[in-house]
Amino acid sequence: MSWWGTTVRESTWGFAIASVFLLFGIVLLVGGVFLMSLRLLGLIMRDRSISRLAREHRGGTLFGLAQKRG
Repeated sequence: MSWWGTTVRESTWGFAIASVFLLFGIVLLVGGVFLMSLRLLGLIMRDRSISRLAREHRGGTLFGLAQKRG
């Protein structure tokens, strides 16, 4: 078992804190995908180009992906 697994297992709040970070990452990842899907369907932000929207939200989506994988 890794040091992280041992720390979470032996800590009172370790699992809860790890779960919060995981859920935060999932929300960022799914939120970015959902936002781009709505824009591609033409339902929101019609005044912005798709490439601009993708560029603006790339950081949060990638951060969510990193949190989910970590």
